[in-house]
Amino acid sequence: MRLLFVEGTRSTRDVLAVAAQHFPDLEIDAVPFDEAIHELAEHGYDGLIVEDEPNAEAAVGLLGTIALQGVSLMNIVVADEHQLKPFLKDKKRLGVVGLLRKPLEALEVYRLLNRVVERTPSADALAG
Repeated sequence: MRLLFVEGTRSTRDVLAVAAQHFPDLEIDAVPFDEAIHELAEHGYDGLIVEDEPNAEAAVGLLGTIALQGVSLMNIVVADEHQLKPFLKDKKRLGVVGLLRKPLEALEVYRLLNRVVERTPSADALAG
């Protein structure tokens, strides 16, 4: 499974990197915000991880743009409690499958990643 982290804060990236080490079939790449659409078009990702920083409205816009293109991804949102409303308002259309509230807790990140990985069919299951 491949996820694309649209870079927000260094602390979020670090927590995600540590949690991802527990999942051998999970790869998380990171790109600057302005390269996310291009990166999605060039490579096969199963989902995005977006953060409310530096701009929650832009993150919602990115998910909306992707949804309008008909791309179905499993998206994870990392946000402060007061920034969650725009993501929750249209959660299904935006493809949001998980929310992580700041400050991030390693156990919550692990649980969510585990749920997302379990939802994704393995390459062996798809082949056979």
